[in-house]
Amino acid sequence: MFKAFQRAKEDAYARLKDLSPYKISLAWFRGPVEEQQQILGDDPWPYGFEKNRHVVETLLGYLYEQGLAEKKVTVEELFAPNTLDL
Repeated sequence: MFKAFQRAKEDAYARLKDLSPYKISLAWFRGPVEEQQQILGDDPWPYGFEKNRHVVETLLGYLYEQGLAEKKVTVEELFAPNTLDL
């Protein structure tokens, strides 16, 4: 399932970069797409455990600091072991 979502996202990015006749009906969409790429890189919404570790760790810290979690847990405790390599 992970690989299917990753492939779908890659295909969508490729369609945005396609310079052949427009596939969508926005006349000036290339400018915002290029600006987003310059600011956020090639993959603004990365999939996978390691690529998102910092986001989840930050969230866990906030949950604990605000009293919404009784104990501070590690990100590894939240995910099945076989998903940590994705």
